Amino acid sequence: MGLILVFAAEILIGLLVASAFYKFAETGDWRIFYIPFVSFMFSSVLSFYLDVPRPFEAMGFEPLIPHCADGAFPSDHSSLAFGVAIAQNSPFLWVLAFVVASARVYAGIHWPIDVLGSLALVVAINYLVQWLYEIGNKSSPRSKKRKAD
Repeated sequence: MGLILVFAAEILIGLLVASAFYKFAETGDWRIFYIPFVSFMFSSVLSFYLDVPRPFEAMGFEPLIPHCADGAFPSDHSSLAFGVAIAQNSPFLWVLAFVVASARVYAGIHWPIDVLGSLALVVAINYLVQWLYEIGNKSSPRSKKRKAD
């Protein structure tokens, strides 16, 4: 069980990031790369400033996966995983993202609210990026030329 948990909580995130690099290289769509990493950056800054104690700190137990006692909310790993899933709009990647998030909670590294906060953050960033993308496409010279043709 421990090996599966370590894989789900620590290693699976690398596979999700690799899928983002692959899909970005294949399509050239910058949103596939941008959404997960902006989500991760916002999550990192928020968790630093909010400095919510992790479950193992608050409840005084040893987590199943060793981790430093930095801010828990929102979860950086979950933000990155959900960001990859939402950017690629893949049901399979959504399942993997929820596996990562659940493993982080099960390991005692995050509270469930940390994961839900990550999901809310990623959804908000996705909408913002999509909105900016639409504005950029409407105001670009290329889109005006396409409308004229």
